[in-house]
Amino acid sequence: MNRKEIVKSLEEHFEVKSQYLGAPSFAYQVQTADETYTINREG
Repeated sequence: MNRKEIVKSLEEHFEVKSQYLGAPSFAYQVQTADETYTINREG
């Protein structure tokens, strides 16, 4: 599973939208009511 699939699964599960953080981290951030998940280049 690549990171875009991981991010999409988290978005669907928590019913939220992710935020792409761009350079230099190139990470995605998924923020829920209780926690924040960061998916970096390694997944």
